[in-house]
Amino acid sequence: MIVVAIIGILAAVAIPAYNRSLVTAAIEEGLIFAEEERMRIELFFEENNRLPSDATEAGLIKGPVGNRIQQILWRLDNPQNGRLNITMNLTEFNSDWSAYTTAFDLHGQTNANGSMTWRCQPGNDGTAIPANYLPSSCQ
Repeated sequence: MIVVAIIGILAAVAIPAYNRSLVTAAIEEGLIFAEEERMRIELFFEENNRLPSDATEAGLIKGPVGNRIQQILWRLDNPQNGRLNITMNLTEFNSDWSAYTTAFDLHGQTNANGSMTWRCQPGNDGTAIPANYLPSSCQ
């Protein structure tokens, strides 16, 4: 009886942790894809000395790409800053996540030396998945 209780407690802890690691791995897939799109933005900036006004001008693949990546948006916040917004379908992990589609944003900022710096953070448009599911580089 005690052994059954111990197994139950271990399962109650292990299964949610395993599910969280599956979601994090899926989001890593989106982050890897976003790297290619980030490089397109940087190339545009190097060639034109300004950030692109939209995803079409930047030559981005808008999506869908595969089963999970639904859309990639480029939003120009101001002449020096913009962000890649990665929208993913993660309902295979949690059916309640139909509203949680924005996985993360990559914020790009131009520098005076002609380069760009990027930072990853949870999406903030009201449909972001909880931050604890994001890879550590995005929290």
